[in-house]
Amino acid sequence: AGAAGPRLRGAGGGVEEERAVKDSPALDWLRVLAAAAAAEMAMETAQQPDEPEVSSESCPLAAAAAIAEKTMGVAQQLEEQEAFAETCPFARDDLGALGEQGGIAEGNAANEVGPSPGGVLWFDCPGCDRVVTGLVLGHGPANGDVISRTHCCKTCERGGRGLHNSDWWCAGTPPGMFHEIEVPSSQQDETVTAHYILHVPKADGAKGPFAAVLLLHGGQTYYWPETLFQEVEMLVTANRAAERCVIIAPFATKGEPIARESAYRVTDDRFERRVPYVDDFRWDLTWDTFVAACRRLGPEVVDFSRLCVTGFSMGGQAAWEIAAFRGSVIAAVAPMAGRMPWSTGAWEEQDAFANELGEVPIRAYSIAEDSGTFSWKDFAWIAERRGLSTQPAQEVQQLLCALAQSRRRPWLCMHSWGAGLQLRLVKDSGESHNCWDMVYRSEETFGLFGWFASQSNRRGLSLLSE
Repeated sequence: AGAAGPRLRGAGGGVEEERAVKDSPALDWLRVLAAAAAAEMAMETAQQPDEPEVSSESCPLAAAAAIAEKTMGVAQQLEEQEAFAETCPFARDDLGALGEQGGIAEGNAANEVGPSPGGVLWFDCPGCDRVVTGLVLGHGPANGDVISRTHCCKTCERGGRGLHNSDWWCAGTPPGMFHEIEVPSSQQDETVTAHYILHVPKADGAKGPFAAVLLLHGGQTYYWPETLFQEVEMLVTANRAAERCVIIAPFATKGEPIARESAYRVTDDRFERRVPYVDDFRWDLTWDTFVAACRRLGPEVVDFSRLCVTGFSMGGQAAWEIAAFRGSVIAAVAPMAGRMPWSTGAWEEQDAFANELGEVPIRAYSIAEDSGTFSWKDFAWIAERRGLSTQPAQEVQQLLCALAQSRRRPWLCMHSWGAGLQLRLVKDSGESHNCWDMVYRSEETFGLFGWFASQSNRRGLSLLSE
């Protein structure tokens, strides 16, 4: 236990926690078991060539061998990351830490879940001005030849100033869009550092204050944080009405305090390792980050009576959750491909939720065939609490063929419980889940950001003085 080993920063404000792995007596014991298991498996294979391969489920020694192999890999990875953090002057390991989400998780080997890269959350690329995600510091069975572990991309690493690989393999974010801010944590008198992408209107000599939109990304961004600025950039390039809004997109990505990592869901990271996935946004830290970013910009830039929320997939769920807790100060909400994630105890809180959701205008969008992303009962419940009919009016209109992935003309089926409560379903688009690209980027058809800018809730002005 006292052996020297790699160090990782803990989550509690930079307290270092020992990870004595490499020289652990337990690891020596596992090496012995691994050798014994290998010998036993070789003997069994020779004696019974037609029997199925020995698995960790049927042979305890094989399980120990698997644990030993993965643990030794973890030790090597942690050594590499610690060496990088100690020798690289531009490493931003003081901006945050993976803490309990990084390092070696008990039971990872048995569940075939690889450890997550730890120690460095973001760092400055030494070859250009981009900010690089620390997730490039890992390694695994794939893509190691195309991912730079010291720069934003291989081209930059080789001296190609101003040039980058294709956006998919460049892990950098332009510094003008990347921002960090301190927000209160759940611990008394403590703060956490959150990061976000920011767009402020610049075209046509635009003058504020502007409507401010909280944009919440989907789960796939969790291990690809460099794609978030691309989402925002493509949105404001394609949609002039969106360009005239302040857009704040917080990172709920690996290691960020806003993200709630899953205890059981797994996915592949950029190195194709099986790693823990994300469950959702922490709605309270997400909202606090948005408000703090708006206050930093000030009332000359942000119109606090026009604070709007939208998000897609995982972000759509978070948009519903924020509306349920803070809807009384929000001007409008537009969840995409995500339904309300009713939490434990929601039944007891339904009156409070009904008060928050009581007047906020809601336009929800989903693919009609993606039935798990919307709930008729939720809309009927909100309508009933608002004193409206629980049966919606319906209207169908055909959309432009250019919006669809198929050759068929898609349809927009609008279900309205009144002007302030609508569910809009896209049918026959050729998409199974992604409705947000067409809605966000086709203002002439859907008019979402113009609708955002036209909404107002003066209760939001109270956030200026809190």
